[in-house]
Amino acid sequence: MLLNGGQLEITNTDLNINGGFNINDLCVLNNGDLNIYSTTGPDVTIGANANLNITNSSSIDLFSAVYQFLIENGASVNLSSNSILRSRSATNVVRGAINMDNSQLWFHDEVLFAGTGTAGDPTKLTSIAGSYIYCYLSSGITFTGTYEFECDNTDVKMYGDFDLGSSNKIICTNSPNFRLGSSNKTVLIKGDLDIRGSTSLLWGAAIDLYGKLILNGTTFSLYNRITMHENSLLDSENDFFELYQDAGINLSASCGSTIKAKNTNFKPKNPGGTWKGINLATNVDCGIVSSQFLQVPQIDNNGNCSDEDWSGILNESVSKVELYGCSFVNAEVAIDADGYAQRAKSYDDRGAAIIRVRETTFTNCQKGIRIKDYHNANGDPNASYIMTCDFITDDAYPFPKHDLTHIELTRIIHV
Repeated sequence: MLLNGGQLEITNTDLNINGGFNINDLCVLNNGDLNIYSTTGPDVTIGANANLNITNSSSIDLFSAVYQFLIENGASVNLSSNSILRSRSATNVVRGAINMDNSQLWFHDEVLFAGTGTAGDPTKLTSIAGSYIYCYLSSGITFTGTYEFECDNTDVKMYGDFDLGSSNKIICTNSPNFRLGSSNKTVLIKGDLDIRGSTSLLWGAAIDLYGKLILNGTTFSLYNRITMHENSLLDSENDFFELYQDAGINLSASCGSTIKAKNTNFKPKNPGGTWKGINLATNVDCGIVSSQFLQVPQIDNNGNCSDEDWSGILNESVSKVELYGCSFVNAEVAIDADGYAQRAKSYDDRGAAIIRVRETTFTNCQKGIRIKDYHNANGDPNASYIMTCDFITDDAYPFPKHDLTHIELTRIIHV
């Protein structure tokens, strides 16, 4: 069936199509259903510059015999007022725009979001007002090109292997349920994932961050470890991290990855449980670090200095954790910069990452902060500091008492 230069309108009725379907102009569904299924495996295409409007409790349902569902570049799919677009096709390719308002979008198998816009004008899926986006049992969810999601008050669940490309972005605000991955899937974030004011779960057999994970006002549940790679960023403000027993955050000391957290709480998901902590000792060699400073702290002749002079200028190739006003509960080692993990290097090349912590509370952690085996050939000091922090132990302490350590400083040039 080909719709080219005309209008197909379905109102208060069902239309069943046994074969392929092409839309090159306008299709309007108004309280009607369009069901597409076949035993011959057709393609269903929303052509370039086509408009597909689904509204007023209407639905389009593509059954599994449909070989490929394609939304071409320049196409616009608009869903509103309790409408549904559901694809059970084995292959789904989205190159055009999707606009959602109080509606549902389902992909039951592999889906590729492949934007062809520019960085200043990307192809987008926008969603507002109580919508649902489900990549339900997908074998893979992949973003390439410049495709972006902008979702507000939208339930988002992507259960398959997830790959967010380096030029892609997802911005999700006020989501009641934002979920990526499942127990046997991988999550790969090379672009920007920005979650604000939402409840979210990140779950995968492997979770790798190469890009940016930005959180603000979010309850963020983490089921496994996140591994942060070269120049990646985790930026958190006013968040609640809820971590399962094997969860934690790993980053290499010499790869320029950064964690910034302000007024953020890190605690076990299960009351009385434990979690791993933030580990900056991962033995990944991104190059030799000669110094943690580009400029060491300075004072004038009267002993005065500016904030920049006092804190120095840091070497951006060194990974760091910067915390202000945070709290850690029941971590095995809340923050761990153990240079011994780099023992395969010569002694002069060991450079544990930078830890700068202020106004932060550590409650019932087996170890609060560990900085160990820092050394460099120049003899420069370690750039870390620990200021006005509280370390608390009470009757709910979940570890053996003989292993309790608040701060461990071993074989380092002064902090």
